[in-house]
Amino acid sequence: MNFGYYLYNLVQLGTWPLWLSPFLNRKRRALFLKRLKPPQSPGKNGPVVWVHALSVGEAQASQGVLKALKAFFPETTLILSVTTTAGFRFAREKLAPWVDLVLASPFDLWPITKTFIRRLCPCLFLLIETDLWPNLLWNLKKAKIPCVLLNASISEASYKRLKMIPGGASFLYAPFERIFAASPDDAYRLKRLLPHHKDIHFWGNIKFDLDLPEVDQVKGLFAELGRHLTPPVIVCGSTHPGEEMLLLKAFKRFGQGSLVICPRHPDRATEILSQAAAMGFKGSLRTKPSRCQVMVVDTLGELKALYALADMAFLGGTLVPIGGHNILEPASLGVPITFGPFIESIKNLAEDFQRQGAGLLVKPEAYLIATGWQKVYENKQAMGAKAQEIFRQHQGVVSRIIEELKPFLTLHLGREI
Repeated sequence: MNFGYYLYNLVQLGTWPLWLSPFLNRKRRALFLKRLKPPQSPGKNGPVVWVHALSVGEAQASQGVLKALKAFFPETTLILSVTTTAGFRFAREKLAPWVDLVLASPFDLWPITKTFIRRLCPCLFLLIETDLWPNLLWNLKKAKIPCVLLNASISEASYKRLKMIPGGASFLYAPFERIFAASPDDAYRLKRLLPHHKDIHFWGNIKFDLDLPEVDQVKGLFAELGRHLTPPVIVCGSTHPGEEMLLLKAFKRFGQGSLVICPRHPDRATEILSQAAAMGFKGSLRTKPSRCQVMVVDTLGELKALYALADMAFLGGTLVPIGGHNILEPASLGVPITFGPFIESIKNLAEDFQRQGAGLLVKPEAYLIATGWQKVYENKQAMGAKAQEIFRQHQGVVSRIIEELKPFLTLHLGREI
């Protein structure tokens, strides 16, 4: 067992009341008791595969893997754990067709994680992206349950910090038998941190291996919202505080069409609507649509389909230092894309979009964003076609990863796969 594991638990022993207290606030309280005690098993026979995601973004990224697991291994019981309240709600509402049980992830205290593992008894644990909880991971390893990390990402800043801590990378990543990185840069950094780990790969980003939105969902959105919007429609996806005001100012300069703002956290919708009203825009919420210049989306899980309404898209999390979100969602529908300079999470793809003329980087100034929108709008057909071409090039990652997971399940399923 890693020395850091014992040190981590020693620190927890004296600080657990302080460590747990933030989870008693109003927003997090709903999941507090659920994170202390595991629920009853869903009652199915067959091996259990436990998938873990931090929040909405990671849960969305897990969808392709969950669907493929259910299709290839229908005998398995699929359990999805989520850490945040928004992610938990999204998983229950949107992922139910492929998941047998959605649960709140356990608090990372030794006896709690042991209880969850004993109750759920998984034969395989899949972690999506970055929510690394040492007690959970090391207790899974101690129980000889294979752990696989999908879409592993580590920023340059985190890489430098971890490099300065002796044994820090091993403490966090040693429990994983295989690691599939989210980008070539992530794979490079992880290999530098873990020189003795022989199973670190980059085959593509599962977040970008997308299904197109359901035709009926898109038709429904056109019927419900289309008459309230004026072309050109700009859909701004997964925006963060500090971005919406810039986008509203840019839209005022752009001076035409409709702006659809889909904040990363829908509970901010009324705040953004107030900002739009203060700037003189006629606005509405997506759940109460009316003829408007600015529509603010206050629902979860609709963004991919909402891009079908767009003449062009803006990618949130790029005007502020977040790193960017899923650039291939609008691309999958042939929608050209603008984005800001903070693109670390999607650096390779964003550069590819720029290089091939499928997207445009704009600096975080209103008049530059507006100028960028005008340029993209004038070239939207050619840019959209190129964006869709790039999207097609990034499909098939999930199928390849499922092939790699087959050996972990063969013994438990009792059949050749």
